Amino acid sequence: MNKGLPLLYILTGILLFSCPTPIDRAKKFNNTIVTLHSELNLEIEKFVDSFQSISSEKLEKNRIALSSYADKIIKQTEEIPVVTNGTDFKNNAINLFKFYKSIIDGEFKELVGLISEKPDTYRIIEIKKAISEKTAVIDERFRQSQREFAAQHNLKIAQ
Repeated sequence: MNKGLPLLYILTGILLFSCPTPIDRAKKFNNTIVTLHSELNLEIEKFVDSFQSISSEKLEKNRIALSSYADKIIKQTEEIPVVTNGTDFKNNAINLFKFYKSIIDGEFKELVGLISEKPDTYRIIEIKKAISEKTAVIDERFRQSQREFAAQHNLKIAQ
């Protein structure tokens, strides 16, 4: 009997059990995107919460930093390798993050400007309403694509 044969079986077993399964890759893919989404949302919430408590100069500085952070999240998401049936989920995440960035660079910039001048309450309310309406649509696309991805991979996701 060949003495190297048992070693070959052991090495083959180690390789088979150490390779990630398709479900492991799908979980990691999902969790990575969800984590990036949560991190960006948290930073946006912190920024919005600071509107009442800091100067407009500091708000603008924070807005610029938030815009750069959104760019970083977009880049990280674009670099995630796609798993089976993950293209729509990834693309919807990228679209959502780019949408957030457009709000940071557009509506948030305008809000900071309004706050630094004589605040136009009507315009501020109008901007907030527009952001909420647009966000609801694109966020639902992202969530739907995540649900579909999870269903295709038999993953359970938090609602």
